[in-house]
Amino acid sequence: MQSDIINDLAALEQLYGKPAAPSIFKEVSYIHPVYRPFIEAAPFAALSTVGPDGMDVSPRGDPPGFIHIEDEKTLLLPDRRGNNRIDSLRNILHDNRVALLLLIPVSAKRCGLTAVRRLLWRKRCCSASPTAICCRVRCCAFM
Repeated sequence: MQSDIINDLAALEQLYGKPAAPSIFKEVSYIHPVYRPFIEAAPFAALSTVGPDGMDVSPRGDPPGFIHIEDEKTLLLPDRRGNNRIDSLRNILHDNRVALLLLIPVSAKRCGLTAVRRLLWRKRCCSASPTAICCRVRCCAFM
């Protein structure tokens, strides 16, 4: 079986067609009240970053509520000590774009966010962690 390489947007869109309207309108640039309870209940998030040496996805988790919603545009994600490789934190210092995928076990819903970040020292953190990742939301949606 021979495969063709897709290398332009027109060819890709021809294969898939137009997205359904609900999938376009569900994206908002802030933490909508519909998304807030899900974020507050999520015990797990996958944090995606990109740096000079490539991409990284890092698991983050704690009891529900570990992601602190500071306001409708800002999340604080505590950084727990792990293996001390600090790959995600190094990447964030290089490129301030992050993506979060929040999951709740046994739920069919997933909430995705894209954001720009800052690293915060303990004084402003939401927990006993030495740092927190401050995410300024650009896009929030159920997936």
